[in-house]
Amino acid sequence: MHKRLNLYRLGNKLRDMREKAEMTQKQAAEVNGVSEVSINSWEHGKKEPRLSHLVSLRDCYDARTGSKTTIDDLL
Repeated sequence: MHKRLNLYRLGNKLRDMREKAEMTQKQAAEVNGVSEVSINSWEHGKKEPRLSHLVSLRDCYDARTGSKTTIDDLL
């Protein structure tokens, strides 16, 4: 059975990771080639990011914090 994606929970994790990386939404958007509106929508659970964007964000935040987050940790 597939696990239903909880966008609110995912958004909270993305925001927490960004804040630990000491980045603004604008900085995260610029580094990852997306709009600030997209970052905001994902963090507030309004929209689901593509897997490629999740990987990009994870890699960006982990590089800045030295963490090793898996995609399963986010979902």
